[in-house]
Amino acid sequence: MYKLILVDDEQDVRNRIITSIQKIDCGFEVIASYDNGLDAIDGIMQMNPDLVITDIRMPFMTGMELLKKTKDNLPLIKSIIITGFDEFDYAKQAIDLGVSGFLTKPITTADLEEVLHKAKEELDEEYQRNTNLENMENFIKESLPLIKENNLQRLITLANPDKKFLKKLEYNGIFLNYKYFMLSVVDMDLDLENTNLEKYEMNFLSVKKFIAEGLQNYFYHETFTSNDEIITIIKANDEISTTQIEHCFDYVLMKTKKFLEFTISVGISNQYKNKNFKEMYREAQSALELRSVMGGNEIYFASNIDSDYKKVRMIDDDDLKELSYAIKYRTLDETKAILLSLKEKIAKPEYILYNPFNLSNILNSIVKSCDNLDTFYGESKTSFYEKLFEMKTLDDTFSWFEAIITKIKTINQDTIEDSIQRNLNKIITYIDSHYTDNDLSLEVLADKVNISISYISAILKKEQNTTFVKYLTFLRMEKAKELLKNPNIKIVDVAEAVGYSEPYYFSHSFKKYQGVSPKEYRTNEGEGK
Repeated sequence: MYKLILVDDEQDVRNRIITSIQKIDCGFEVIASYDNGLDAIDGIMQMNPDLVITDIRMPFMTGMELLKKTKDNLPLIKSIIITGFDEFDYAKQAIDLGVSGFLTKPITTADLEEVLHKAKEELDEEYQRNTNLENMENFIKESLPLIKENNLQRLITLANPDKKFLKKLEYNGIFLNYKYFMLSVVDMDLDLENTNLEKYEMNFLSVKKFIAEGLQNYFYHETFTSNDEIITIIKANDEISTTQIEHCFDYVLMKTKKFLEFTISVGISNQYKNKNFKEMYREAQSALELRSVMGGNEIYFASNIDSDYKKVRMIDDDDLKELSYAIKYRTLDETKAILLSLKEKIAKPEYILYNPFNLSNILNSIVKSCDNLDTFYGESKTSFYEKLFEMKTLDDTFSWFEAIITKIKTINQDTIEDSIQRNLNKIITYIDSHYTDNDLSLEVLADKVNISISYISAILKKEQNTTFVKYLTFLRMEKAKELLKNPNIKIVDVAEAVGYSEPYYFSHSFKKYQGVSPKEYRTNEGEGK
């Protein structure tokens, strides 16, 4: 059942339409009705119906103005216009607002059923189009190459892909249930600045095809591109022969040089029994760096790099970024787990030589995650970096890191809460001092305080359990009650003083808020004295 909101200033018309909808099997339920656009707009924003039926001519806000505001904020809502016969030409402008149909007064049940049936067909078609399993499967099938490419690009940033991601890879046809892995990086020996880009793209695809041809009879593999490199993950259940890998890529080098008339270079990682593709990628890139010394059109293995060189290990930027991100956005337990993994890494013998630099970089990453460094440093007399090098053991250092992270998370949370409170104060202060402006709206407020509409709404809901319209109405009505106690102030002047350019709408709003009209309130207050 679709949700419908009805807006018409004539009660008889509203009652007839609601009664007709209840009688006919049209697939719609009237969840609210209003007699003017200003009241309706707040209800529409809160209830988010599927369809709005509105009259064109109404007090305070026309149907066209109502639909424009609705479409600006809730573009998926369908709408139907109610018009008088002489207004039909004017109503045609509503087509630009995506109106689903028109109802001409006097409205018959047959006309209403017809236009609602059309609106339901549009909603059904839209729903089917966006949820139809066959359409989604076709879309996924068409998008699969791009999805696989993106997932493989992500894979080489992971030291230990989790089960959920591995399952996602399998769903996309990427299987990693093998015992051994190697990774290659292929780069063209070209100066891109002096290369025809169209020809470069064609050559790039050709090299990718040559790699597939070279490996297809020997190894399972996944080949994809990233940052103008061609990356191949080689998979096997038996130990991978370096000689065989070299033979396969020699074929690629020779074919590229002969048919494309340029050369490529290849960097190949060591063989791994685990799925640390991040490290394999780093090794292959390191091997490829030998090109700058040895020249292009060659295959370079990570195993050829001097073992003493490989012993110098630095924590890479991705690990540090992950730690910083966790401090800002993840739980304390998740952050501690990442910190522990860094501790286990730099405790390995190959990292020890450079650990003063690694520890300093970890501390930098931790400190940069703080949103308020003045509070963090406070009145501390000791430099954090001096204290770092006073630590005696790795356990002491990481216990200290953990304490700093805990402190920073508290500071960051307090900073966020302070920011929310400051923004709330800005919002409330502006409304309090401008509620008499008859053109004050959520859009105007957002522009004046430089805070987005959605964030204003979220803050008011979270911190004040209200909405902009409710709070503005509260201020205006409470001030109006004060002014109405003075019999020397005309009701029309009271309306203007609290931000209503239309006195009739003020009376309508006041009665809705207080339960009595302004005149009745004034009389009752006078009698109570």
